[in-house]
Amino acid sequence: MLNCSCAAFGDEALQKLAVEDFNSRQSLHRQELEQLILWLKDKELYEMKLAKVKTGYCHFQASATFSDPNHSDARILLSKHALIISLVDDLFDINGTPEECLNLVHLLERWDVEGPKVKLCSKLVETLYRAIHSTICETVEKAFPLQERNVMDHVVELWVEMLRGMLKEAEWARMNLVPTLDEYMENSPITLGVGAFLLPAMYLAGHKLEDDVVRGPQFQGLFMLHTTIGRLLNDVVGFEREAEQGKVNAVSLRVTERGMGTEEAVEDVENVIKSLTRDMCSSFLMMMLLCAFVD
Repeated sequence: MLNCSCAAFGDEALQKLAVEDFNSRQSLHRQELEQLILWLKDKELYEMKLAKVKTGYCHFQASATFSDPNHSDARILLSKHALIISLVDDLFDINGTPEECLNLVHLLERWDVEGPKVKLCSKLVETLYRAIHSTICETVEKAFPLQERNVMDHVVELWVEMLRGMLKEAEWARMNLVPTLDEYMENSPITLGVGAFLLPAMYLAGHKLEDDVVRGPQFQGLFMLHTTIGRLLNDVVGFEREAEQGKVNAVSLRVTERGMGTEEAVEDVENVIKSLTRDMCSSFLMMMLLCAFVD
């Protein structure tokens, strides 16, 4: 009888703690969302005639990635990078001129913490550039006390790499060029944007990441598997919509290049995803074992 009473009391206490924890986290997430909305207004991103601003979606993604209540900066900065990337993607994909796309790439290639060293060719580019610039600077400033080093070069490199990939895809579309499947798979994981929004936020998640680690073959190999899987999952889900828009992806290129039927192409991509997922899990476990051995 005593054991049952203690168990009931324990369950009730745990339930109360769980409810309090849930409500506390929800309150924190609402505050973060409000902060993001104010930031979007301040940077005039709501006023841009580009893609719909998916504030809730981006923050949900950030919250699922960095669930620790102490990682508020990581969630907010991941959301900011992701929100800007969705707008930049629309610039390169649909609404931007070739001059505007090239101008934005050049602005990031000639990065200067003090501001643009290349002439801003339009209000659209100016708004996006200033949002990117302030977000990168904020990320670097908040990462410094945690990393005890300046991560500016790496964060800018991630953005430049993504923008160059987007520019290549925009040129393919504009010139009606169809890349080979190999060309597409070399470029498309980068343009998914995961590197430019996830890796900078990782610097704010409480773990010290040395430069030789994040640039090393093990980390880079694991991350490339992650982004490739993400790209292929995106292609499987969206290939019909992208076909209507005249875009190529891993499914449509298998149809045209390898003579597969659509169902066969989808099945082939799904098999590749399964294989890469196994490789990613193996690589991750190997990395954890090596870290444990070193420690």
